[in-house]
Amino acid sequence: MVALRASMGPEEELRALDALLLAVGDVPPFGWLLQGVALGAGMPLLELNYDPTKGQGYVLQHRPGGRGLMVNFSLYEEPGVRPRGLVVGGRPQGFPPEANGVAFFDGEGWWHLWCNANEGIGSTATGQVLEPHQWQYLEGGLRRGLSSAELWSRHGLLLQGQPLVIERRVLLRAYEDFFTLQIKIINRGERPVLYDYAYGDEPWVGRYGSAEGDVGWAPWGLVSTEQYLDASRVSYAGFWDRGNPLVGEQGDFSGYANFIQWSPRADEVYFSNSFYQVRPARPLADRKERILNIVWKARRLEPGRSHTYTLRVGMARGDALSGLPRPPA
Repeated sequence: MVALRASMGPEEELRALDALLLAVGDVPPFGWLLQGVALGAGMPLLELNYDPTKGQGYVLQHRPGGRGLMVNFSLYEEPGVRPRGLVVGGRPQGFPPEANGVAFFDGEGWWHLWCNANEGIGSTATGQVLEPHQWQYLEGGLRRGLSSAELWSRHGLLLQGQPLVIERRVLLRAYEDFFTLQIKIINRGERPVLYDYAYGDEPWVGRYGSAEGDVGWAPWGLVSTEQYLDASRVSYAGFWDRGNPLVGEQGDFSGYANFIQWSPRADEVYFSNSFYQVRPARPLADRKERILNIVWKARRLEPGRSHTYTLRVGMARGDALSGLPRPPA
């Protein structure tokens, strides 16, 4: 039996809570307890409510002061079919719309950062695209701690008649404004596969359901129009909910910004008002659709070999020198 005693010091209390976390397993969340310990110990903690058997759930940070990032996995439906595994999107019952996907709680309310990821693998030759809800969920697992969690999921699919396995790993720490997603694609077939991989979003930064106020940003400044970025010199970008100055956008915007950072170098990176076309110099001004998309194209994967893509996804804070958002170091 694990107990928390009033006489415990902060470190002893944390060790006892760690044992309690491991003992209770997948009982309903008890965020109030974690928040209380985080406040008392002055140490950020993680609430892990993810079920690898179902391939669904969420991870929620509890930082001193009541703040924290929330990341949801496979808690949405895509046309009538819910994905399984470490696919970003949706929210648990009882949470407001702003808590969808990836969100930040500032101690008083929720602010939306990323929505359901628009992600897929496609055949370069035929144009066939398979999105996560079309992949077979094979298995998953997790390893938990007080202030960090590592989760993984495995998926299977057929592309160009060849069996592929996609392994996904997520690392999330209670004190960081982001999570790391590693995507490993393995060719289990007998012939090479030529594929494209894309990861993007229309993130609705600030208020869920609205792109108003969202302007793109890159290492060199704001991105106010639809455009392809020079993929050879950019490895991170995002949206900033502060209004697009090119169209004189004004309002009660949140000021929050998101970011995504990727490796290896992508072949296409673009901002647009649509996933399906880029019309250079057109302002990013759609009320619902302002998107950022990263694409790796025509990647040849030999039998028995693998390709790995690493993403850092989360919230960007302002840089004191440039005044622009920046990803965490």
